[in-house]
Amino acid sequence: MASHNTHANPKGIMFKLGMIETNSISAGATNTGFTDPAHQTAISLLQITTTLLLTKPNIDVLIRFEVLKRLEKRVGTEFLKIQKQIEKMELELNKNLSHK
Repeated sequence: MASHNTHANPKGIMFKLGMIETNSISAGATNTGFTDPAHQTAISLLQITTTLLLTKPNIDVLIRFEVLKRLEKRVGTEFLKIQKQIEKMELELNKNLSHK
């Protein structure tokens, strides 16, 4: 995901990791762009853990899988909610700064 801004590809035109409505490239840390990587990490952890749990399947393993699956979905939802809050605050801040 981070290479879209650096290496030529169609997604690099529209996708700017960590950027909110700007045409510049971030040179340092940013407080956005973490939702997709966080959710993909949760999905990967779910897949790896499930694979390991299924080496000895039983009812407890199925219950654990179901709990982990719900947590993975919650991670995606919560990160997206936080991302939208940050974007809203950033846009309001930029709007206020441009009026001064």
